[in-house]
Amino acid sequence: MAALSIMPLVLAAYLDSNDRHAREQIMLVLRSRSTAIAHAFVEHLTAEAPKAPLRGAQLAGFGAEAAGGSSARPPLPTPAPPAPMPPVPAPVLDPHTAEVVRASDAPATDLGPLASPSYWQSSELRLAVIAYLVLMVVAIAIAFSILRSLSSFRSAAYEIVLGRVGDNALVARNGVRELSGVALLLDRLVFDLRYMSDQMRLTAAENAHSLRTPLATMRAALGAVKRSLPPDEPRAQRALKIIDLSLDRLSSVVNAVQRNDTTMANLVAAPRSPVDLTGLMRDVIDELEGRARLRNIRMRHALKEGVVVNAVAPALKLVLLDTIASAVNASERYGEVTIELRDDGARARVGVEDRGCNAEQPELFFQHDFQPAAVGVDVPSADELGATRLCLWNVKRTVEAFGGEVDARRNAHGGASVSIALPCEPQ
Repeated sequence: MAALSIMPLVLAAYLDSNDRHAREQIMLVLRSRSTAIAHAFVEHLTAEAPKAPLRGAQLAGFGAEAAGGSSARPPLPTPAPPAPMPPVPAPVLDPHTAEVVRASDAPATDLGPLASPSYWQSSELRLAVIAYLVLMVVAIAIAFSILRSLSSFRSAAYEIVLGRVGDNALVARNGVRELSGVALLLDRLVFDLRYMSDQMRLTAAENAHSLRTPLATMRAALGAVKRSLPPDEPRAQRALKIIDLSLDRLSSVVNAVQRNDTTMANLVAAPRSPVDLTGLMRDVIDELEGRARLRNIRMRHALKEGVVVNAVAPALKLVLLDTIASAVNASERYGEVTIELRDDGARARVGVEDRGCNAEQPELFFQHDFQPAAVGVDVPSADELGATRLCLWNVKRTVEAFGGEVDARRNAHGGASVSIALPCEPQ
């Protein structure tokens, strides 16, 4: 494009140089021809001019004086006046040649030789303009073709990578030969993600199965030992209860590990889709309003409209539910929870602030929790509800699986603030 932008200047300079050289040569030829014509015309007039008559007898030595006679000399005739010379005609020049000379001798204007009408009407300049326009059209067409191909490649890569579409889908949809290597690498990356997800899920199932078999054997043997021990041995009975509780705890840990690994494997391979974060947060706040009213907790929120992120909608909803529910549960009666949603163009930021208890060490909010989820438990009444903060380990791992960040800090006025940052959908 830079070469095409300076090409008109190069062509104009070249044509201008040729035009000046041609004008100089024409002017020199016309001047030499004018001088030669003038000299030839003057010589011709000189050769045809009439000569004055001579005194023939006296100057040639003839007559009475030459013969010695005594007769008187006849008077000389009165000389005739010289004939007037005809006027010298002005040199006749070709009007086209004279115009060229006058144009060459005229003072230069601001534009110089480019201001001459004959310059812009020359065939060379017309040919140069046509060639330049053709090159510009070709360059613009090539540029638009490249941009269209890059845009198509970007859309295909965006759809395939976020959608976790494998089987060399990007290579099949790629229309730019130079980007074939990049398309192959992206397809390989998607394949590795799906393969890793399958391996994580398979490993979690195998490990859980390997641990459950000895646990079941130990529980069966413990039952036999419990039946064989006499009931009047308190120390032995107490040891059996400790072993029984430990086996229950170990079984819960095995189940939690399998559940966590399976959930993480599903998050890695799950297709990402645009999710309206603003609408999702409104739904979560509406669901938790009832729990907050049981303890007269006020929920204040400031949500920016139109915030879209790439995530899995069910998993993201659980993240928001756990985060806001933890703040509600940690707040005292007649407390307040502030929820904020904003974005800075690159990331969407969710802030949940409370004034509850147990905020001395916010970094402990994200410790791994192997406690199984409560099933079949009735919702307690308002008097039975206490200020307890939920663990946010699931929130941390889910947000990080979506390429985001989560952190917590203690507030100066009490309570804690949890911040979640997620990549925004490009507008």
